[in-house]
Amino acid sequence: MYNIVFLGAPGAGKGTQAAAIAQRLKLVHIASGDLFRQAVERGDELGSQVRAYLEKGELVPDRITIQMVLGRISAPESRPGVILDGFPRNLWQAEALDKALAGQGKAIDRVVYIKVSEPELVRRLSRRWVCRDCQASYPAGEAGVSENAAVVAVGWRGVLMTEPRWLESGSRSILPRRPP
Repeated sequence: MYNIVFLGAPGAGKGTQAAAIAQRLKLVHIASGDLFRQAVERGDELGSQVRAYLEKGELVPDRITIQMVLGRISAPESRPGVILDGFPRNLWQAEALDKALAGQGKAIDRVVYIKVSEPELVRRLSRRWVCRDCQASYPAGEAGVSENAAVVAVGWRGVLMTEPRWLESGSRSILPRRPP
């Protein structure tokens, strides 16, 4: 059993690296964005709550995110171990994760922080396509991109999407904060 956390700014490559290593080590790759998209696709009550936040361009609240991630970690297929992609994002999520894992006799074995320069993040994110329906992201030009994908455009203080979504990384905003 091996539990690993991948951290880094949006565009750092967490998802790419986490997926490759999860496949190689035969671990379950858990990304909160994927969990959100799956919940929305199911159309259940939780999916409706998640959709409401995403449609407003807001972050899904910690209590919902934690519930979804911990549910996936406790699933039978996650017994061999997991790679968490971008979770936890704050101290409250980290404490909830530690408490839940301790209750199962588990812990985080490794944390990998992927550091990428801000100019490189802007370059990568400026080439990312985002599906307006499901919020899945793809490198520009990748086969299989949804017909609803929109090109991400570089803005003055970061990266803006054609339909803005504001993302935060710790206390530092990677994308501009939503206006009041």
